[in-house]
Amino acid sequence: MWGSVSNIGTAYSNSSVSYSASGKGVAIFLAGTIASTNYYNGTNWVAPIPIGFNVNDVISGIDSSGNAIIGFVDAPSGSILVYTTNDGGTYTPSPQNPVAAGVGNTSLSLAVAEGDTAVLTWIDASSNGQASTFNGSTWSAPIQYATNVAPPPSYLDTASVAVDSNGNAL
Repeated sequence: MWGSVSNIGTAYSNSSVSYSASGKGVAIFLAGTIASTNYYNGTNWVAPIPIGFNVNDVISGIDSSGNAIIGFVDAPSGSILVYTTNDGGTYTPSPQNPVAAGVGNTSLSLAVAEGDTAVLTWIDASSNGQASTFNGSTWSAPIQYATNVAPPPSYLDTASVAVDSNGNAL
């Protein structure tokens, strides 16, 4: 059964919302080119926090303990920036962002598993499929998993990735 509707902010385009089995949630959305994020603590949404400016792609994920990961592409540099939180009040930059720079990165997809582990995929400027895994403390170096990948049509928005309880990405 659906609960009541909560207004968590005005999103003009490109939003991502994720919920955990424990009832916590995270959202990131664009209002113009400004990325803002909210965290749901199981009872209430925390007030939106602006987290990125001049952004063109956003993604979110959360594990069953409420450890959340949000990410976005910084438009000027092409860097994929990723932040983590476990309470929604403080977002800390991940110790190592998966991509330092590369104008043209697009089509972010994120899957989060238990223990704050995750896999992030994207298409780089050379149309290569790239992936990076997060072990709860650091991101791996990008791994190219495909070449000549065409970005999905705009009506599909992004490619998808999933991760099982053993950390295997699909």
